[in-house]
Amino acid sequence: MVKVRDHIYFFIKKRKGISIALLVFCLFALLFFAGSPSVANYVMGRVQINVAIHRFDNMSREDMIYDFEYLITAMEENWPFFNVSISANGVDVHVLADNMRAILSDTATEINHPLDFSDLMQAHFFEPINQLGHLRQVRNAEVFFGDREFYAARMEAGIRGRTILYYYEVFNRMESIYFYTRMRELDRGDPARPPQLGSVYEFDILEEGQIAYMNVNRMVDIGGSGRWQIGDRYTSPYEQYAIDFSNEISGFSHLIIDFRSNRGGQSFHFDAYIMPIFLTRPIQFRGYVFYMDGKYSNISQDIFDVDRYFGRRTEPRHRAARVTGERDMPYLDTTIGLANQFFSNHAIATRQRWGARAYWDAHFGDDWVPHTPFGGQIWLLVGENTASAAEGVAALLKYNNIATLVGDPTWGIMGNVFEPTTISISLPNTGILVRMDVAYYTDIYGRPLQGYGIQPHYPNRPGMDALETVLAIIAERNGN
Repeated sequence: MVKVRDHIYFFIKKRKGISIALLVFCLFALLFFAGSPSVANYVMGRVQINVAIHRFDNMSREDMIYDFEYLITAMEENWPFFNVSISANGVDVHVLADNMRAILSDTATEINHPLDFSDLMQAHFFEPINQLGHLRQVRNAEVFFGDREFYAARMEAGIRGRTILYYYEVFNRMESIYFYTRMRELDRGDPARPPQLGSVYEFDILEEGQIAYMNVNRMVDIGGSGRWQIGDRYTSPYEQYAIDFSNEISGFSHLIIDFRSNRGGQSFHFDAYIMPIFLTRPIQFRGYVFYMDGKYSNISQDIFDVDRYFGRRTEPRHRAARVTGERDMPYLDTTIGLANQFFSNHAIATRQRWGARAYWDAHFGDDWVPHTPFGGQIWLLVGENTASAAEGVAALLKYNNIATLVGDPTWGIMGNVFEPTTISISLPNTGILVRMDVAYYTDIYGRPLQGYGIQPHYPNRPGMDALETVLAIIAERNGN
């Protein structure tokens, strides 16, 4: 029997010319790659992609089951709602997890590749939870690649804080890149949520001299669409629109603010530059932020560097046993397994307190238009699509007795009330991205601010929507 080494000897002996040529080519290639890191990186990237393709196309059921168990472990150690979901939205995550395990283990269940796995998790695990604690998997490829470009741009701009570095690594895992590439190629996953069209803020007069209306379609960052730059600061023309509107409705009896279609975003612009125009006094919401404390909770602890992040305005860290024994938090759920406690404020100031007059004088001169804070009653329309940051503002206005809420209970995913505390994890084998909140918010008495929704003062009347209901209430109060 001819041995392998005999073949090698024969090839070298009889094909010396070819062997020498190949050797020379390899040497030149090595020198070329050594002098061209970009080319070398490209070649290495292609190798990694090929590995990811092979893994994706040959993913075993055991690999996907491993990913699900990895997710459950990460949730149990980082997601504060793991043990409270049954009381918050009627869903027991432990039961969902067991059902999912049975589905994945059943050989009759067809799981040909990770996209099938994602579909099964969406239908049997994520949808029943309904984004409690913002828990969801990324199911649209364009969302993934858009976020990936965002973090890459932040890195290129030199913004490399701990959170940015973490997300940059997550969104650049080859497994995730290929998963969402295949999702795009195969036209799988969920369609992207339609963009919210129209102005962010819309102002109207419903009854001259009496009733004004402002629709807040969504929450935007201060550097969002329609921004402009003054000096070294970005702002928005909506500030001037709001000032003009407040002057126009001076002396009106009612201001209706509509949050029914507001699914959240970043509330800072509304908090700091729009709502203060209509307030006569600053308001705040005091509460507590809790993080989990487990084997894998270093994911959230390390990313947000909690001690430094909250250090300037927090009380000392407490263990769960000490926190639950404090008299000023009688409603804290002691079964959650929370550990680290931080005190924080969410506040809306007034225009005067922010020194806006001096600021606008310096940058606009004669273009400054003084405004008149609104002295009438403020009504806030809410509904099941009022979510996330919009819920945080709704709570702030309700519990400070600034606005009377009318409509349906809000979604119940208040989320980042005090600080940004949402993480994304990439499942090790499939590369699927899952997002979740790692902070649990309560008021100063320990009552949770997520899961239950903000309850309105007045529910919708039969056959009426929230706007019709509030107009009917106003008419009755006026004796009409």
